[in-house]
Amino acid sequence: MKLWHWIGLFLFVIWVGSSYAPDDPPKRSSSSSDRSNATSPASDPTPSTSASQPAKIRLYVTGNVVNVRSGPGTSYARVTQLKRSDEVQEISRQNGWVEISFRGGRGWMFGKYLSPTRPRAPSPPPPPPPPVKKAPQQRRCHPSYSGACVPIASDVDCAGGSGNGPAYVRGPVRVIGRDVYRLDRDKDGIGCE
Repeated sequence: MKLWHWIGLFLFVIWVGSSYAPDDPPKRSSSSSDRSNATSPASDPTPSTSASQPAKIRLYVTGNVVNVRSGPGTSYARVTQLKRSDEVQEISRQNGWVEISFRGGRGWMFGKYLSPTRPRAPSPPPPPPPPVKKAPQQRRCHPSYSGACVPIASDVDCAGGSGNGPAYVRGPVRVIGRDVYRLDRDKDGIGCE
């Protein structure tokens, strides 16, 4: 390798190394003047505990009813269940699972069921359609008979008689036209007597 390659590599390593330097300023050796200032709270460079705590992220449950588990996976026991729009605080994340705190409890929920925006309330189901009123099915009755409805069929016999149907009628039936089914055997105008 040529010399200028080595110089470039050396400068690159120094530059990369400096970007990974710790954020804390280097500690000075303690001297008598530093010890006198050590008791002063204004000169204390240590950050407050509230700044070192990660900010909790507010999340909302998006599923209708979602299990909260004791660990990050379905193999862990169910601690409780939360409902849609319940508010939780994110503590940490692991493999798609979110460690949460809620109403004094703590557990894990799969991240798919959490959102930073409150879900809209589900819209109510549409009202059922009004029942369809079926017109009473009109029985098709033969116009040559009155009193009882004599169905229109290939053959009609009197119920309880010796005929073999396929349709039957309970009489008495008044014959007002041609007796096509021969229900009036004695020809007195009344069939199935």
